[in-house]
Amino acid sequence: MFGFVRVECGRLKQTLVSRAESCVQKMLCQLRAKVELEIDGVNRAFSTNVAPFGLAPSNLEELVSQVSDLQRLKANVDLVPDTFTRPRESFRILSKFVDVTDSEHELLSSIDHNFDEYKKELDAVEARLETQKDVFKSQLRTSVMDYERDAMEYRSQFDKTAPVHTHPACTKVACGDAQRFIDSAENSLAQFDSRLASIKSGLLVFTEIQTPSSCEVERLKEGLEEVKSLWRIVCEFNDMYERWKDGKFDNLNVELMESSAIAVNKKIIKIGRGSAKEWGAWISLKGTVDSFKRLMPLIVDMRNPAVRQRHWNLVMEECGERFDPYSEDFTLDRVVQLGLDQHAQFISETSTDATKELAVENTLADIANAWTTINLDTGRFREGRDDVYKLKSADEIFTQLEDNTVTLSALKASKFYLVFERTIVSWEKTLGLVNDTIELVLKVQLARV
Repeated sequence: MFGFVRVECGRLKQTLVSRAESCVQKMLCQLRAKVELEIDGVNRAFSTNVAPFGLAPSNLEELVSQVSDLQRLKANVDLVPDTFTRPRESFRILSKFVDVTDSEHELLSSIDHNFDEYKKELDAVEARLETQKDVFKSQLRTSVMDYERDAMEYRSQFDKTAPVHTHPACTKVACGDAQRFIDSAENSLAQFDSRLASIKSGLLVFTEIQTPSSCEVERLKEGLEEVKSLWRIVCEFNDMYERWKDGKFDNLNVELMESSAIAVNKKIIKIGRGSAKEWGAWISLKGTVDSFKRLMPLIVDMRNPAVRQRHWNLVMEECGERFDPYSEDFTLDRVVQLGLDQHAQFISETSTDATKELAVENTLADIANAWTTINLDTGRFREGRDDVYKLKSADEIFTQLEDNTVTLSALKASKFYLVFERTIVSWEKTLGLVNDTIELVLKVQLARV
């Protein structure tokens, strides 16, 4: 047996229909709002584009900006209607589902009306800018002439005040003054560049005006670069010298100093290929570095281990200054202050003589060492007599005497004889006494045999 259940869906249906209608109404409200927003966006774009032209340009830069903006807007004016497509399509969809009100029709129509007003406003702006161009054209011509005149005047001032004739150049004060001049010149050239850029932007509007000549400014830049290159080298050398000047004389790294001086000298020669070689600052720098280079062999000569106090006395007598070469204050800077590089030839000769004298000194020391270690070959005079000894052989002694005598004779012929005269004469007497004593001993022994 079959049974049936009857379900009443009326209330459910009503609820679903009510919900659907509510959703439709909500979507239509959103569509209305979308249409209004899109139309408002188009109209607002018109006012936004025109707003910057509300104030008349007060200077050339503002004029150039407004002319550029106007040209862009007028070039794109035919593309503006394309922006109307979206709000019109949204309006068409809306009209399918609801009755469009008169105010909504007027809102849509306002796009075309406002577009016509927008085009008229652009034409009005163009006419207004054309009337203002005459004033700014005169200003631009004046700016061009002022730019060229100021560039020539600054070039003349630059040539007179540039730190190219500073002497001496290698000082902290000179480097500081030069850096201040360079900073000021760079700032002035940056201003010239800014003025030229402003003028060129104006020439985009006034194409009939000729571009100002920038030859003077370009020459200024080239001249400034040459000045900067020169003073970079000066400061580099000063920094190196500052690191070394207070170093104790015996601890100076001559190899490093020499290689650094050679590197700086190459830069000096390179920059001297231009007009810089006529500058007093370049000449001063070249002289200072050359003097510094002359110090290198001088330092080597003065650090010769063969140099003794007597040699330093000769150097002091030559240069007319007294100093202590072994003190902590005897630094590179002290050597420069004493002007010892001016006596480099004399010091070199003195150092060479010291080396040769050292050879004489070593020879005399060898003689002394030889007699300190020589042994007498002795034995018992007779069997059973342990208290009496005799020389068994004197050959080694006579050989040493003969060699030393010849050596001393050669040293007496040396130009350094006077330096070691007392020692040489003393050894001659000593060796003579030794020879006589050995011969006498041998005679006595022979007589007693």
